[in-house]
Amino acid sequence: MSIKDIKEGWINHMLTNVLKLKEPSPELQEHIDRRYDECAACPHLTEKSYFSSKMKWHMCGKCGCAFPAMIFAYEKRCPDKRWDVVPKDIRGDD
Repeated sequence: MSIKDIKEGWINHMLTNVLKLKEPSPELQEHIDRRYDECAACPHLTEKSYFSSKMKWHMCGKCGCAFPAMIFAYEKRCPDKRWDVVPKDIRGDD
């Protein structure tokens, strides 16, 4: 996992899901949904907590990426081969 993947994943996640400033194309949303479903069902996905048991997040036990932010890192590949990069022609990169 690279710094570029971390940055891209969190920015795209925030713009799309948190701030609702970016709407993915149907094709891109299909890739995001597929990645989400694969990660959510993966045995490597673990729940972590920090500072207190009330602050929780999820992390891949295989590569250490934060879920769901990394499903929005379009150049990232799952190290367990569950999904690959998102094709450039459907990313909607500016």
